[in-house]
Amino acid sequence: MNSGDFVSVFELYKERYLQQDQQGHETKKALDRFQSWLKNNTKLFPARAKSEKQQKIDLGRFISAIVQEARSILAEKGVQIFCISLGLKESSKCIRAFSESTIYYRLGKTCPRKGNYRGMELLVMELVMDGNKNNIFIPLVERQQAIEEQMGTRIERESHRIESTGKYRFKLYFPFENDDSAEAIGRMSVMLANFIYITRKELINLNII
Repeated sequence: MNSGDFVSVFELYKERYLQQDQQGHETKKALDRFQSWLKNNTKLFPARAKSEKQQKIDLGRFISAIVQEARSILAEKGVQIFCISLGLKESSKCIRAFSESTIYYRLGKTCPRKGNYRGMELLVMELVMDGNKNNIFIPLVERQQAIEEQMGTRIERESHRIESTGKYRFKLYFPFENDDSAEAIGRMSVMLANFIYITRKELINLNII
């Protein structure tokens, strides 16, 4: 990770933290000052030598483990989910929470080429609503703030250019840290389960079954 990447990752972590912090204004001011200092002192962080190999994890197993734990969490709440994609070598999993709808969830790894997260390796959780603009997407956008408040985190969308092609998604981004520990899997599985549980209730209210 170079110095620019470090600052970008800090910004993402700061945003996630502030969304859950109860202290409010004073905490934000302190983090903003630290972020400003980072941007002005990036030369203090030497770039990683090219010969240094970063630890790699088995992405397919990591994602499968997250989905499996999320399935158990949701089952305790009376919600059943099913994987569309099978196999441990896949870099993403598509998840169905409805028996008849074409709407589904997806968990995978991404590295955006544009936007605020350009060049960052991220774990992304998505609610995919492609082709369902008026009956699903727009009503959910109207409820987006309420959903975010329930989840305690911000939901991202596709760019206007992508949405104009009929691709409608709600997304949660998390820094991908090559950490497949039980703690990391547990943390991500809780986020995935909450994402599915909360948005699924909204979809049921829109008569999705």
